Amino acid sequence: MPAAVTAAAPAIVVLHALDLNPADAGASARFGASAIKNGYVLVTPVAIDASWNAGTCCVPAAAEGIDDVQFVSNVIDGLVNQQTIDARRVYVAGFSNGAMLAYRIGCERSQAVAGVAVVAGVLTVDTCAPSDATDMMAIHQMGDPEVPFVGTDTSKLSIDGHLPGVAESFDRWAKGFRCELDGRSEIDGRVTRERYKCADRAKAEVVTIAGGDHSWPVAASSIDSVEAIVEFFGLNVAAK
Repeated sequence: MPAAVTAAAPAIVVLHALDLNPADAGASARFGASAIKNGYVLVTPVAIDASWNAGTCCVPAAAEGIDDVQFVSNVIDGLVNQQTIDARRVYVAGFSNGAMLAYRIGCERSQAVAGVAVVAGVLTVDTCAPSDATDMMAIHQMGDPEVPFVGTDTSKLSIDGHLPGVAESFDRWAKGFRCELDGRSEIDGRVTRERYKCADRAKAEVVTIAGGDHSWPVAASSIDSVEAIVEFFGLNVAAK
C-alpha cells in the first residue's frame, strides 16, 4: 500500500493480460507511481494458469470454467472487510484478457465497482444486465492484431474462435446501462473520444486510436492510457 494511503482509500484493481503476471504488465510501474502520487490502493491479482475467464475468452480459464468474477469479487470483499479500501470507490482496469474480465465484472458485479476501464479488450459474454450504475472507459487501438477492432471469428484465444468488435461490445454495455452519446472530440487527428451519459448519472467514454498495436498506449505515441484512466475515475490529485 502506498505511504500516502489512509484507511478506507479508493482502489484500482488492475487485471493483467493473458500469460502475463502483474510485474510483467507494461503499465505496472506507471500504475504504481500513480498510486503513490494520488493516494489510492493498487491491487494486482494473478490469474490461475495466467488466464482469466471473461466468458468465451480466454483459454485455458474459459474452457475450464474458472469463476474469475467471483475471485475478483472475493479480493475486493476481503479488502473492504479489513477496512483497507472504500467500498464506494473500487475500480477495475485491465489489459487484453484482463480488460475482458473487467468488462464482464462491470456487467455482472456492477454493485461492487464504481467504474471499469478496458484497454485492448472486448465483451465476451452475450448479455450485460447490470444492477447498479457503473462508469466505463474503453481504449482501443485500431491497428491491434490480437484483439481486432472490428472483431474476428478465428481467434485462438477464444473457445469458439469469436471475439466481438469494439463497437459490438460497447453497444451491449450501452444497452445494459442505457447510455446515449453526449459529445465527440478528436485529438491530433489520431485519437477520437466519444462521451456518453448513462442511466443513474453514470458515464462512459470510448477512446479510439488510429493505427497502433496490442499494447497499453503511452503519451509518446497517442495518449497516456494510465493517466487517462486515473483521471476518468476521478482519482488524480487535480480532481480531488
